[in-house]
Amino acid sequence: MIIEKVAKNLFKNAKYSVESHTKPTGTKAVLIVSSPSTSRIDYELAKLAAANSLPVYLAGNDIGEVISKLSDDGIRVSSAALDNENPPNVKPLFQQIERDGCYVDLVIYNPPPVEPVGFLEITEKSMMDAWTDSCLLSFYIAQAALEQMLPRGRGTLILGGASTSRRGEANNALNSTTKAGLRLMAQSVAREFSSKGIHVVHAVLDDKLVVENSITPEIAVGIVKTYWELYEQHITTWTHELDLVL
Repeated sequence: MIIEKVAKNLFKNAKYSVESHTKPTGTKAVLIVSSPSTSRIDYELAKLAAANSLPVYLAGNDIGEVISKLSDDGIRVSSAALDNENPPNVKPLFQQIERDGCYVDLVIYNPPPVEPVGFLEITEKSMMDAWTDSCLLSFYIAQAALEQMLPRGRGTLILGGASTSRRGEANNALNSTTKAGLRLMAQSVAREFSSKGIHVVHAVLDDKLVVENSITPEIAVGIVKTYWELYEQHITTWTHELDLVL
């Protein structure tokens, strides 16, 4: 009974948000912020979005191979270079999407993991680099996405996490520290904006699988299908966090 009441209130609030703020103009688009460690996932995501007739935007600092593969498949995407060391530069990308007559309805970012390293070998620079990739860039992406999603009362933001965000391991303090920050930020954003029609997901991927770059095409397709199911979930059954057991 309590769960049913919460679900009804959530649906009521989101429905009010949609009816009150929806803009009739613009085309729904998908933005994928890519990194080399998740290039196979990003490639399959772009293919699936294009198959659903959605404009696809791909951003990253090393996306040439993904763009080339998509081009070979006859899939056109709008691409942009992204300097991970300067996270604020993600905002002009969102502005360009609006100038193209689109708005982001699905945004996905799988931050890259870091190689295991002994605690005494961690430097201030390596900590700042990892924090910038996982937390700071995710922060800018989330803010920019919300600015386009909120006026329409809808949108899905998926942030890729790691199992070390919940359990520290030997030689993994660097990854655990930054991934835990990302996880808690995602939780806070979800609790603040779910009632406004924004679906925020923290999707946990296996750290070792990503670090070792052993995501096969079959695994990538499975992950992407799960992401798309999250995107299409009805508001009364939204999932915030899930483990992708691979």
